[in-house]
Amino acid sequence: MYSDGLVRAVRGVVALLVLASPLALAPSSTAAPALGCHPVTGGYRCVYGPFSVDYGSNLFTEPAEAPPVTGYVTSAQATLVFGDGKPIPHHRVHLHHAVWANLAEQDVTCTTLPERFFATGKERTPVQLPPGHGYYWSREPPLVAPMYPPYWFMVAELDGGHPGETVEAYVQLDLGFAEVPEGSMTNVEPVWLDVRNCLSDPVFDVPRRPKRPRFRERWTYTMPVGGELVALAGHLHDGGVKITLTDVASGGQVFVSKALYEKRKRPWYLTRMTSFAGVPGKTVAAGDTLLLTAVYNSAKRWTDVMGIMLGMLVPAP
Repeated sequence: MYSDGLVRAVRGVVALLVLASPLALAPSSTAAPALGCHPVTGGYRCVYGPFSVDYGSNLFTEPAEAPPVTGYVTSAQATLVFGDGKPIPHHRVHLHHAVWANLAEQDVTCTTLPERFFATGKERTPVQLPPGHGYYWSREPPLVAPMYPPYWFMVAELDGGHPGETVEAYVQLDLGFAEVPEGSMTNVEPVWLDVRNCLSDPVFDVPRRPKRPRFRERWTYTMPVGGELVALAGHLHDGGVKITLTDVASGGQVFVSKALYEKRKRPWYLTRMTSFAGVPGKTVAAGDTLLLTAVYNSAKRWTDVMGIMLGMLVPAP
């Protein structure tokens, strides 16, 4: 019941298409890794696929197996790999976006969707929660979507970088996971903040304005509950400068996530977004209006860009 809406709402969640590289192409591996979620030191490794990626944009949507136990997710990071587990170079297949949603919960900022709790893209920004904190996951049948087994749902857009080449790719999600009973850790609730939240096509264009080299896209959201944001990370595309979260009531900045770039031949090759994780967190109150501002360099034109910040909230008692 959610697949179409989820696809529309998270289209293009992260990063622009990487241009094809002049490097020679190595053959793709034909080995098949162990699909599903399997225990590793400190958590689980979940592998999804295989996805046959042709040149250009390829969109994949499917239920995604979750850890087979009840407990808390304490960290998450994803990437693309070949069948032998080796990372896929960005010039072969570009991870445009991958988003995971929990079918058992309702999203806070877009109530027509299941709960979006993690996303990744070109910059591969990880989520790392403070010690003693976690995102609770239960193997009980989902309440929001009972037609599914206890699965998550994944949307992935993978861009093939070379005409005439098909690459067999797998999405690999590495999770820190604590297999402990509910209540053993401080639970966090994801708060998905997006300057194009809930729209069917949540992207926008940045016009070229050489005389005004900063373009700002804004969005506001009123918090239904208060608490502490103990983790925050932003997402921008190439050309992004920073994304800022401000509490309108106090006028103070909650967090600024800055875009970091490769300092070599490609001046606009985004490599990382700065993030926050800590206790005490960033305090917000119920009824506060939060202003999200995505800032892009408009010395050149950028198309289909985004401005997102994902926060992990410990609700106030």
